[in-house]
Amino acid sequence: MKSLEKNKGTLIAIILFVLVIIFYNFFFKADQAISEEGVTAETIGNDIIALDQSLEAVTLDTAGLFNTPAYRALADFSPKLSPQPVGRAHPFDPVGK
Repeated sequence: MKSLEKNKGTLIAIILFVLVIIFYNFFFKADQAISEEGVTAETIGNDIIALDQSLEAVTLDTAGLFNTPAYRALADFSPKLSPQPVGRAHPFDPVGK
């Protein structure tokens, strides 16, 4: 009982927090229920086809992009990799074969 009296403020804060979450979900959260009316595999497929067609319509002018001064000023800072020794031809062969 003494621990309950010690942690009275914490317990009240937790209860208030839970009540605020319940209040928010009950009054302010919009209904996000999915209506099954008019939802068929065909309508979902049409959305995907429309998205695919819009992506295919995107073009990129590479000639203009790669000739800009900003692109030409880019420098390659990648490290040079030296060749490393190669392991055995077949790693699962018995050792010494």
